[in-house]
Amino acid sequence: MKTGAIHIQENLEHRILHGLSCEWDTALWVLPSSYDDQMRKPLFAIQDMKAQWGYWSGQNREIVLSRSLVLEHSWSAVRQVLKHEMAHQFAEEVLGVRSETPHGAGFKKACYHLRADPAASGNFRLLDER
Repeated sequence: MKTGAIHIQENLEHRILHGLSCEWDTALWVLPSSYDDQMRKPLFAIQDMKAQWGYWSGQNREIVLSRSLVLEHSWSAVRQVLKHEMAHQFAEEVLGVRSETPHGAGFKKACYHLRADPAASGNFRLLDER
């Protein structure tokens, strides 16, 4: 049987995952109509990570965000990293970018379309840390 604290944590993370899904939908509003139906909603996950805020896994069609990011930082910071990972998804799935560096020209084009910050990765200082 789960303790109350574990149940509360699981419930909170479930709600955060739902929020990420809603933010993903909202972020698509800025895309030109020619890209409207080309982005498919991925899976979302929260994991313990120390070296990065999040990542896009094309193989799993999943955006993974750091547990410390979603629990200890503002929702604006979470949204900033989510849009960065969405840009990786867009570059791979819509623009067909697979053989360039992770933050190359295709990724930068995806950031432009999604209005995402291309620098929001690794040890990037989040909005609420500036």
